[in-house]
Amino acid sequence: MPFNNETLRELIDMVEGPALDFKREQYRYNKANERDKSKLLKDILAFANTPRYRTAYILIGVAEVKGRQSQVVGVEEHLDDAILHQFVNSKTNRPAEFTYRAFPTIDGEIGVISIPIQTGPIYVTRKFGIVEANTVYVRDGSSTRPASPDEIADVRRTNPPRLVEWSINRLRTLSKNAVMDTAEQWQRHPHREDEYDLGSKRLRYPDASDWVVRMVRNRDSTLNGYPDEMDSYSSLHWVFKNFEQVAICCTHTIRTIGPALIESGALLRAIAEMEDDVGFEKKVWDEFLLRAGDPRTPLPGEAHYNLLTVAVRTVYFIEVLDDEDGYRNPEHPSLSRNGRSLFQRSKKWGHWR
Repeated sequence: MPFNNETLRELIDMVEGPALDFKREQYRYNKANERDKSKLLKDILAFANTPRYRTAYILIGVAEVKGRQSQVVGVEEHLDDAILHQFVNSKTNRPAEFTYRAFPTIDGEIGVISIPIQTGPIYVTRKFGIVEANTVYVRDGSSTRPASPDEIADVRRTNPPRLVEWSINRLRTLSKNAVMDTAEQWQRHPHREDEYDLGSKRLRYPDASDWVVRMVRNRDSTLNGYPDEMDSYSSLHWVFKNFEQVAICCTHTIRTIGPALIESGALLRAIAEMEDDVGFEKKVWDEFLLRAGDPRTPLPGEAHYNLLTVAVRTVYFIEVLDDEDGYRNPEHPSLSRNGRSLFQRSKKWGHWR
């Protein structure tokens, strides 16, 4: 996975966990003692050993801010990738895969250690500083600890992870981004931005999902708050294209791992319904542009409502993706809220449905 500005923006919206760690200051390495160097070694080994579904990152020069977007503060000193590899892999039972790079941002350069999914376990053969010999370290939430014998067996079995879990993670990431972009498009509109005052920070997913659900649930009968002709086709369609990407991913998931999802009744049904829901709404967008002929054509208020409704369905879809213990049940409660009756017909759009 390439590291770029979009990746950084996504990561600093997240919290620390099995695939992410923030360090305000650079690791002490140059002219450092054995104990200080071993802290860097221990972190790299823990990420390398932890079962996960994407590349792990240690972002150096980023300060974690609880409950808000983490802050880039930058660092002045960087580590040498080649020297770092020689240091780590001279002490381990097998080479660890990782890279170190300096990454420029508007707030200063940060250090990025990228640790791809790899086969473990990886451990040092002789004690070094705080790193014990023949001990497998893993991430436990935002901390690091020795693995149990069962966890060591799990490292061998699940790294690299199963395609099903990787596919679910990809669907989850695309879906959350689509919901956040929908909420931000509404709240950052020039006629509404004073009402929400988001500043420059990225809207976090829990806030975005709560907001879109309230917008649809509270206004579905009267359509109050969805003014006509405030937005054009082009100003809203770029948001809807995020949901098209989710639908494309749903199609790809069914084609590649559909048989593996048969036992997960609610999950398979939710993926198929999400694909169908977006396809249903896409016909409306295509038909509107075909008849209007100009992407600058103003949209009726129902267009906002229907776009937010797609976002609400995506929130329910994410609930199913997140419910690993419950998505085998075809009667999953989130699916019962996902009906087409939420869509609002319009005098201008109705005859196209």
